[in-house]
Amino acid sequence: MENLTIVRRTKNIGSSIGHGLPVFRVDIAGRFIFTKTATELLELKKDDGIMFGFNYKEQTAYLFKEDETDSFRIRQRKDSSRHFTSKPLMVHFIDCFKLNLENKQHFLLTTVEKGFKITIKKWN
Repeated sequence: MENLTIVRRTKNIGSSIGHGLPVFRVDIAGRFIFTKTATELLELKKDDGIMFGFNYKEQTAYLFKEDETDSFRIRQRKDSSRHFTSKPLMVHFIDCFKLNLENKQHFLLTTVEKGFKITIKKWN
């Protein structure tokens, strides 16, 4: 027992995915989960509306903050992470980026004029 290394669970505020990058994750259940950095970049708050645009030919997508009635509404968990669920939107991501989504996929957000460009995050 003298050479034991004790590992304890730690609570992360927001999500640790992305290691400080403005990233969001899409999983097979259609959950879209934003990192703390992405939340700050987008200035997302609970019940904010966001919309997505897709260019299938160029395999790119864009995110815009919109308060239209048909916008996707951001929800907030107790740990303050921002998220929403939409399986139909997940299908658009699969088709646009030609994904084989077996588990989850991370996407990087970059600022562009009037919105945010979405690209696939490739981990080194």
